[in-house]
Amino acid sequence: KQKHREKKRKQNELKKAAGAPEVQTGKKNDRMIDKKNEPQQPAGASSAQTEKKVDKVIDKKKSAKAIEKKKAERLKFKEREKKRKQLAKAAAEASEAKGGSGVGRGEGEGGKAKGQKGERTPPKDRVKNKTGSQTPAGSKRAAPEVSKQEKRENKKAKPNHEKKAKPNHDQSAEKKEKTQKQQPPAEKKDTKEPSEKTEKKAVKKPKLSPAEQRLADFRARTINDEIAQHANRRELAEARRCYGEAVKDKIANGHTFTITVNAFVRCGDNEGAAKIISDMEVYGLAPCVITYTTLINGLCKAGDISAAFKVVRDMTARKPPVLPNIRTVNTLLRGCMLVGSTSAAEALFLRAQQAWKLKPDASTYEYTLTLLCQALRLHRASVLLDQLKERIALQAKQLPDAAPDPAADAAKSAQVCVCMARAAAVLKDKPMYRAASRQAREALKEDGQKEGGKDGA
Repeated sequence: KQKHREKKRKQNELKKAAGAPEVQTGKKNDRMIDKKNEPQQPAGASSAQTEKKVDKVIDKKKSAKAIEKKKAERLKFKEREKKRKQLAKAAAEASEAKGGSGVGRGEGEGGKAKGQKGERTPPKDRVKNKTGSQTPAGSKRAAPEVSKQEKRENKKAKPNHEKKAKPNHDQSAEKKEKTQKQQPPAEKKDTKEPSEKTEKKAVKKPKLSPAEQRLADFRARTINDEIAQHANRRELAEARRCYGEAVKDKIANGHTFTITVNAFVRCGDNEGAAKIISDMEVYGLAPCVITYTTLINGLCKAGDISAAFKVVRDMTARKPPVLPNIRTVNTLLRGCMLVGSTSAAEALFLRAQQAWKLKPDASTYEYTLTLLCQALRLHRASVLLDQLKERIALQAKQLPDAAPDPAADAAKSAQVCVCMARAAAVLKDKPMYRAASRQAREALKEDGQKEGGKDGA
């Protein structure tokens, strides 16, 4: 390039002398720039010398920059190579630690034991490397690569003492396996550690001192009270703001999420309530029965019974499962009563006793009997009511000093008696109508007397 520039400069000087237009070269890509429009300098001027000086300075600067660039690239390449080698070495060590066979380890130990005892390997035992150096068979160095023909010759030339020495390797392998069997807890800890780390990644709560923890608990209680007040007033925006503040400051607890779900349910936003439950799982807290029951209550009030039963299936399918309580069952029965789903309510009543081992209370019997009467299944309702009365009487005889059965109030409930009398009137069952209407009058009188006594007091 320098020769080319000098040649062009000489041509320019000749053209100047001849009065031709000057042609100048640029350093970038050696392009030719015509200077037709510029004014020509007179011959003998010192512009050529100044241009040469400027070009030299520019060339020096650019060459220095290029050298620095090359140096930086070399350093980066060396660092990359170092990192790559370190990673390859770590991967090789990990694979050897995990995938190393017990026999191989045993052989290594056997070799070490031989070396400690001072046993000498015979000269015939030595194998020649590709380079020509000899290494003993029991040495610690890795065996060299040997061709197939050499391997066959070595197998044929093996002495008898090598074949007898094999049981020592097997014994060392057995010892290694025994030591591995004696250390099962360490292996279990290693298997559990990754799962615990993945769970901790979901929740990154700062470690607080006792004083800071007390302050955080106090703030959480105050925010929970504010959310509950906004829920009672049905101020969803304010409740959401308080909830966001608690989550941002990482002081939210299970009660915070449950109250927020209640706020969304009271305001009629069931989708938002379901999203809060999913956020609760991401935050690292498991939803409890109360949280699920609150969501089920909102779905039942909206008349979406299928979605409510889907929530029940989801909570029982969790690991560990979250089983419903009697309040959850009563909430579902109340939703079935609003919609008129008698078959689902009867199946739920049986499942609560058999699968979930729950004892029905007065509300459970009232909702179930009311649903059966609405469906004009009077015979089934009367059988269920008789079973309840027999159970209460038997319990009173066997345990006279025991506390009364919580379902005893359902047998004398005015609501149940009125529903049965109404169903009997529709079905034109006069005996049942008379008996149910008489019981309804007595129950209403008792209720009126109780209320009058309370008012007087």
